[in-house]
Amino acid sequence: MNRKPGHRGRRLPLTVAQTGMWFSQQLDAENPIYRAAEYVDIHGPVDLAVLDTAVRRAVAGIDAVRVRFETDEDGGVWQVPDLADDWPLPVVDLREAADRPAGPPPGPALVVPPADPWTRAKEWMWADLRKPTDLRRAPLFSFAVLLLPGDHCVLYMALHHIVLDGYGFSLMIRRIAEIYSALEAGEECPPSDLGTLEQLLADEAEYHASERCAKDRAFWAERFAGRAAGTGLAGRLATVPHRFVRETGHLPAPAADGLRALARQTRSGLPVVAMAALALYVHRMSGSTDVTLDLTVTGRVGAVPRRTPCMVANVLPLQVGLEPYTTVRELLRHTSERARGLLRHQRYPSPYLVQELGAAHTGGPLGDWGINIMSYDPELAFGRHPATLHNLSNGPVTGLGVNVYERTDDGCLRIDFQADPDLYDADVTAAHQRRFLALLDTLAGVDPEQPVGGIDLLPAAERRRVTTGWNDTARTVPVTTLPALFEEQARRTPAATALVCGATTLSYAALNSRANRLAHALIERGAGPETFVALALPRTADHLAGLLAVLKTGAASVPVDPELPAERIRFLLADTRPVCVLTSAAAAGHLPGTATTLCLDTPAAARELDLRPDTDPTDADRVAPLAPGHPAYVSYTSGSTGQPKGVVVEHRQLTNLFFDHRAELIDPETATARRRLRTALTAAFSFDTAWEGPLFLAAGHELHLVEDAVRLDPPALVDYIADHRVDFLDLTPTYLHQLIAAGLFTGERHRPRILMVGGEAVDAALWETLRTLPGTTAYNYYGPTECTVDAVYCRIAGQGEQPVIGRPGRNVQAYVLDAALNPVPPGVPGELYLAGDQIARGYLRRPALTAERFVANPFAHAGSGSAAGTCGDPGVPCTCGAPGSRMYRTGDRARWTPDGILEYLGRADGQVKVRGFRIEPGEVETALARHPGVAHAVVTVREDTPGDRRLAAYVVPVDPQRPAGRIPAPQRPADRPLPGRIPASRRSGSGTAAPAPVDADILRAWATARLPEYMVPGAFVLLDHLPLTANGKLDRAALPAPEAPAVCTGRQPRSPQEKVLCTLFAEVLGVRQVDVDDDFFALGGHSLLAAKLISRIRSALGTELSIRALFDAPTVAELVKVLRTGGGSDGFEALLPLRTRGSRPPLFCVHPSGGLSWCYAGLLRHLDPDVPVYGLQAGGLAGRAALPATFEEMVADYVGQIRAVQPTGPYHLLGWSLGGALAHAIAVRLQARGERVALLAMLDSRPIDPHGMTDSAVPEHDILALLLEAAGHDPDRFARPLTVPGVAAVLRGPGGGDELLDSLQQHPALGEDRLTAVTEVFTNSVKLLPTFSEGIFDGDLLYFHATEGKPAHAPTAETWRHLVTGHIENHDIACTHHAMTQAEPLARIGREVAAHLEATVAAPGPGARG
Repeated sequence: MNRKPGHRGRRLPLTVAQTGMWFSQQLDAENPIYRAAEYVDIHGPVDLAVLDTAVRRAVAGIDAVRVRFETDEDGGVWQVPDLADDWPLPVVDLREAADRPAGPPPGPALVVPPADPWTRAKEWMWADLRKPTDLRRAPLFSFAVLLLPGDHCVLYMALHHIVLDGYGFSLMIRRIAEIYSALEAGEECPPSDLGTLEQLLADEAEYHASERCAKDRAFWAERFAGRAAGTGLAGRLATVPHRFVRETGHLPAPAADGLRALARQTRSGLPVVAMAALALYVHRMSGSTDVTLDLTVTGRVGAVPRRTPCMVANVLPLQVGLEPYTTVRELLRHTSERARGLLRHQRYPSPYLVQELGAAHTGGPLGDWGINIMSYDPELAFGRHPATLHNLSNGPVTGLGVNVYERTDDGCLRIDFQADPDLYDADVTAAHQRRFLALLDTLAGVDPEQPVGGIDLLPAAERRRVTTGWNDTARTVPVTTLPALFEEQARRTPAATALVCGATTLSYAALNSRANRLAHALIERGAGPETFVALALPRTADHLAGLLAVLKTGAASVPVDPELPAERIRFLLADTRPVCVLTSAAAAGHLPGTATTLCLDTPAAARELDLRPDTDPTDADRVAPLAPGHPAYVSYTSGSTGQPKGVVVEHRQLTNLFFDHRAELIDPETATARRRLRTALTAAFSFDTAWEGPLFLAAGHELHLVEDAVRLDPPALVDYIADHRVDFLDLTPTYLHQLIAAGLFTGERHRPRILMVGGEAVDAALWETLRTLPGTTAYNYYGPTECTVDAVYCRIAGQGEQPVIGRPGRNVQAYVLDAALNPVPPGVPGELYLAGDQIARGYLRRPALTAERFVANPFAHAGSGSAAGTCGDPGVPCTCGAPGSRMYRTGDRARWTPDGILEYLGRADGQVKVRGFRIEPGEVETALARHPGVAHAVVTVREDTPGDRRLAAYVVPVDPQRPAGRIPAPQRPADRPLPGRIPASRRSGSGTAAPAPVDADILRAWATARLPEYMVPGAFVLLDHLPLTANGKLDRAALPAPEAPAVCTGRQPRSPQEKVLCTLFAEVLGVRQVDVDDDFFALGGHSLLAAKLISRIRSALGTELSIRALFDAPTVAELVKVLRTGGGSDGFEALLPLRTRGSRPPLFCVHPSGGLSWCYAGLLRHLDPDVPVYGLQAGGLAGRAALPATFEEMVADYVGQIRAVQPTGPYHLLGWSLGGALAHAIAVRLQARGERVALLAMLDSRPIDPHGMTDSAVPEHDILALLLEAAGHDPDRFARPLTVPGVAAVLRGPGGGDELLDSLQQHPALGEDRLTAVTEVFTNSVKLLPTFSEGIFDGDLLYFHATEGKPAHAPTAETWRHLVTGHIENHDIACTHHAMTQAEPLARIGREVAAHLEATVAAPGPGARG
């Protein structure tokens, strides 16, 4: 706020506009962009002495430009009029030598070489303008006179924007011209009518206390009601560039006159026409129907501001609403009304809109545009010579600003575009200006009743480039079908391997024979063109043979996953009405009893097929001839109306895709490999990308149909690819991330030659990985089901750093259009439409929906596709499509790059993609809303964990106090139905009885019974009401993040395995806690998360587990049984997770001589719960793996185990007995790798003696004693000698009350065989001692010394002095060595270790030692 002006040594406050400029400059003190500059070109010889006097007198009379700025002790900012009269005003002579007068010019003169004087003049002015200004030192301006040939004199004026705005500039320039003209004529200098700075500050203070200001505030508060709130201050501090891009153009006088005529016709003015034109341009470029422009206004209301040079300019939001059907007249009328309202309230400062009213700038694409109408420029004359004013800079530029000038004498308009070069480079800015000038030219002759959506913004050449030039894809495709192509290949290479599936391998001849027999059987059952055959088969060779058989009959295949909910299967079969369902005996049980089936694995079917001919079916065999226009398959995608929609794809579309792939992908890669390719089909058959496999098969390559147990398990799939030397993979980006993590491109083993990525957007990190991947060629493919799998693609290595989807394929056209189906220029977002030979027939039995999504192609015309057909350029063929052809509206937003590459920008509608599956949230909402206990349901996609996109359902239950059928909507406008709302009359079970209450489990079960697994929300959130915006719309931003229950009500984990698994379940699912009986999939798990969980289980427990096991045993309790029966490690894993939760760096406890780390279980209760704890155990205990051959190899394995959990430091290590020495060796190795070790703690440890215990075998009794010790028992308490059966019995008994230790010991794995393995591991460790070499730890040592039961020569902390460089802190513990990890000693040890861990958090720096 302004302070009331006072005197205080002539210190004056700042205007609101000046305050904003001060603050901005202080954020970037060296930024010169805040200087504004103009120059006056005086057309005739001037008297330099008079001009010098005129400039100085004008400056002397304007106190606003004579100020400097200072701050007081409270941080307040003041301006102080303080300037001597001897400031410099140089004269720069740029004339030829012959043109220079004999005498020197008055004042300092700079002589510049004469070459290209105008260029040199501008260079000189810009060099000065780019100098930063110190606001604390006057002067804050610079003037200069530049002399040019032809009696031209240029007066250059640059001032910091904090002292003058554009209007104030014009007042000063006019005053200079006025004084010069009077002095040159020998007249007295006329008195100044300019106001003073103090008068203006008093006027502004009066305004802020006035009724007028309150009314202005009320006006703007009403304007912003219901709009998004502004961001915090930090979010509004946009970076202001140090330079800007400017493009200057002129609209010729005839066009400018046309705009003036349009203004008269619509009773507006030229400024309104310019504003409306820019609003229209932004609307068309952005697709927004609510355009906000930054309108620069003078902010000068009243006599004092209008006659006072100063900085008071304001920038206010001009909000213009328009639709494609809005007429030009309506647009101008609406813009005029909005502008008049804004100008009536223009004095209310824009900073207050944010500070007091919460206004937010729209930002984003084309949301940062502004306009400045320079309507206050004076007509200038310096004495008898006319003068022209030219702008160099208006000060800071953010986004893109359009300045409109009427400074020329010939009636034309000057249009300047100036932009932040980081947002709009020179080429983009110039392109925008060209289009805007073309739009103004069009508007000059437009009919005011013309809808704005029908006005073409693109120049003819640019329109041709985006509609035809980048769609030059016409290629000849043979008239055939996919089964015919396969049959031709089978005849060419009958003995070549065609299909590999598990243990089954079929040649082309064998596969073709099997498919032929089945095809004849299906023809006998009525299968043929325009009929459907469903495939409800497991993932075996029969599935692919069945698919080929259906195609051979001429019928269309319908994939039906037997694992789908019964309701979904019933719908698919009812919608397609198949003549037959191919199935298996097991899958048949999932089908409705009314289905006509053929079970391929029954003896009856086998006998029938043996009797069928194995010849290729011909039209003579089929019920009707097969033509390319007949359906080949139906693929179902999610539907917004609550029902899935079946996309009918014909043979001709599929064969076009085949020939495109063969020419652009398959043949080039085959030529490079110089052999047939091995391709893997990993997609589900219900996913249309599964057709990639049959296409490669028809092209003559070996197809591997990967079984479910392998394809869903990343490590197993990676192994399969390497073992079978697979060349080609087709994957979604989400799954590819998991395969990369599982080692797809790691090591020296085989990696795929070709990678096809599609189904969802490729993130930037994966894009960069694939772009620079050696040995593998990666392609990005994009295509909706409605355009036959793939329509647009690119080779990733050939692209830049930004992910793109590529160019349209052969005989496919891509159009990026606005809402009125006008093509948009490169760089501008629009909706992507696809046309050409891969557009599907439409949606099965859904004519209205087909008409809605498959629209007439407005670019089609007669002769298209031939040399005679053109789009305006004679002799240039086009591929726009024949009359009557259609486009498919994808619902995806995209834009062209300047090079004609398509960039994907996301969805334009509510459709989402999760794990590659297209999902209409409306379909899920409808399914949930049909539950009688649901009043409203909203489904959205959340990504609360980066890379993990999941569906979340927000449900408002029916009020149990209100009868069903009388459910009120939330408070909202009556015409705003909420998503998922089902009328009470249509509710299942609606009636008079109140429905039973619902919860997440009930809703999940309801959805699971009706929707495919990928459409079941991962989280259900029950709300009292749905959040709404001020205008009654659903406020999606206010939907809360799903939270897991804070308290578990089921059985808690008991064994270490159960605890580890519960922790891993929770971490992978993103929930707080998991009970042993919680179902992984019921909590939101899906196949990709399942693969992630299995990988984590393998890493944590060191056990092999298939992903199938998780599907069969989805709870922790069930999974533990699988692990035990399958030989799980059960506490003997190399890295024992004692506590995995916590955000701080873990503590790693290294095993003593017995090899186990169970003894550290009692330490947990003494440490901060936020510290994870892992026990490092001897290798070879969990299975009969190869034991290490050297001590160094053993330590390296331990380091690897640690870094698998914690890749980088700081590391915390602790060890008892031998474990202390091992911890020391591990610490030395970690430091050698450049890692930081923040804690090294030892419990009564001695350095390793390479020569000890090598001459004789270690007695069994001693080994068993060490094992008891490592398990947390005092071996001295048991009778001697110790035996394997006796120790096994002890270890299976209770652990003295420690819950974790008890759970470690209570399992059947602790048998005599396991103890025998312990002795073998220990004996091997003793053998390795001679290979040990000492190292020195660079750091401090925390040592705990057992003081009882020791000989005098027993080692102490000082024994380690020569092996550590830092301080040794010793703590004496009153116990024997064997009792160090018993409860009482461990309590004291735990407290000290906890304190040291806290200290490492408080002072986490790199440290001088490690």
